Amino acid sequence: MKLHTKTTLLFILVTLSLFLAGGFIFYFQLKSTVDEEVTEDLYLAKENVLRMIKDNGDLSEKQFLFRGNFSVDKEINGSSLIHDTLLFDENENEYLLYRELVFPVRIDNSDSTIKISLPLFESDDLIESIGFSILIISILLVITLFIISGFISFKLWKPFYKTLQAIEQYQVRNQTLLMLPKVKTQEFAKLNEVISAMSIKIEENFQQLRSFTENASHEIQTPITAIRIETEQLMQNTQLSENELKFIHRIHNSAIRLGKMNESLLLLAKIGNDQFPQTETSFSTILEDKLESYQDRILLKNLQLTKEINGHVVVHSSTELVGILISNLLSNAIRHNSPGGLIQMELTANQFIIQNSGKPLPFEKEKLFQRFVRDIETTNSTGLGLALVKDIAEKNRWSIQYEYIDNRHIFTLNFGSEKQNNLS
Repeated sequence: MKLHTKTTLLFILVTLSLFLAGGFIFYFQLKSTVDEEVTEDLYLAKENVLRMIKDNGDLSEKQFLFRGNFSVDKEINGSSLIHDTLLFDENENEYLLYRELVFPVRIDNSDSTIKISLPLFESDDLIESIGFSILIISILLVITLFIISGFISFKLWKPFYKTLQAIEQYQVRNQTLLMLPKVKTQEFAKLNEVISAMSIKIEENFQQLRSFTENASHEIQTPITAIRIETEQLMQNTQLSENELKFIHRIHNSAIRLGKMNESLLLLAKIGNDQFPQTETSFSTILEDKLESYQDRILLKNLQLTKEINGHVVVHSSTELVGILISNLLSNAIRHNSPGGLIQMELTANQFIIQNSGKPLPFEKEKLFQRFVRDIETTNSTGLGLALVKDIAEKNRWSIQYEYIDNRHIFTLNFGSEKQNNLS
C-alpha cells in the first residue's frame, strides 16, 4: 500500500470518527433544543389562555390561540402537569409523541382543566435524517479526499519518486556518480544530500574492494605458483627417499588446491561486484564444448553419458560465467559418480537438468550450496564449485534445485523469467 493511500485512509478514518461523534452530539443538542422550545411554546400558550379568560371571561376565540392540540375538560385537576404522551395524529394516521401541558382554570364560575399539546420530533426520524446527512457528506468527503490526496501526493512526492528512480537505475560498477534532482523541499533536499554522500562513499569502498581483491589474488597466486614449481622440481630428484617424496607430493597437491581455491574466491568476488558483462550467450553451444573437453574424464571413469538438447538455447548472461557454471556441474557429476555409472542431461529453452548416479550426500542437502562444504573423501575439492553455481544462478535471476531420487543426484537449473530464445 502506498504512503499517500495510507495517509488518505487515516484522514478518512479520523474524519468519519469525528463526523460520527459530531452526529451524536448534534442529535442530543438538537433534541434538547427542540424540547426546550416546545416547553416554552406550551407555557406561552398557557399564558395566552389565562390572559384571554381574564379579558373575555371565556375561550370563544380559542381556535386562534394555539397551533397544537387544545381541549377543555370538566374534570378538575388541582395542579399543573407537563408530560410526554402518545396521541393519535389524523394527518399521519398514527400515534405520535406529544408534549402535553395540563393546568386548571375557572371559566364562567366553573372549574375546568385545559390540555394543550405540541408534537415532538420522533427520535427515529431525527436519527434517520441526521444519519442520512452524515452518510451523504461522508461519501462526498471520501471522494474529495481521494482526489485532493492524489493531486497533493503527485505534486508533493514527485521529487521523492525521482530520487527513488535514480537510485534504482544506479549501478556502482558503472563508475558514474549518482545524479539526484535538485528540490526545494527541505526534507527531500536533505535526503538527497545524505544519499549522494553515501553513494560517493559506496563508490570509493567498491573501488578499494575491487583493487584489494585483484591485488590480493595476484600476490597470493605468485607464491603458490612458486611452491608448485619448486615441488615439481624436487619430485624429480632421484636422491630423495620415498617418505620425502610423499611429503613433497602432499605439499604440491596442497599448493594446487590452494591455487584453485584462490581462483574460486576471486571469481566469487568478481561475481558479487558485477564484473562480468551480460550478452546473448548460446548455452547449448557452450554445453557441447564442455562435454567435448570433459570426454577423457568421462571415458576414464567408464561413465555412460546421455544428452538431449532441444534446439539452440540462448540465454542473456556472461559467456564466461555460463562456461564456469556448466563446468562445475559437469565436473561435480563426474567426481561424485560411481565407476561405470551414468550421467544424463536435458536442455530446453526453460531449464537445464543434469543427473548422475552416486552415493547419498554425507551431509544435509540444505548445506550443498554453501561455501567450503564438501565430501571429506574428496581430497582435491575446494568446496566452492557448487557455491559458484548458486551465485551465478542468482546473479542471472535463475534458480537451482537439488534432489536425490533413486540413487541419483539431480540438479535442475530453471532460467525463470529471463528472456530465452529457442531457435531450432
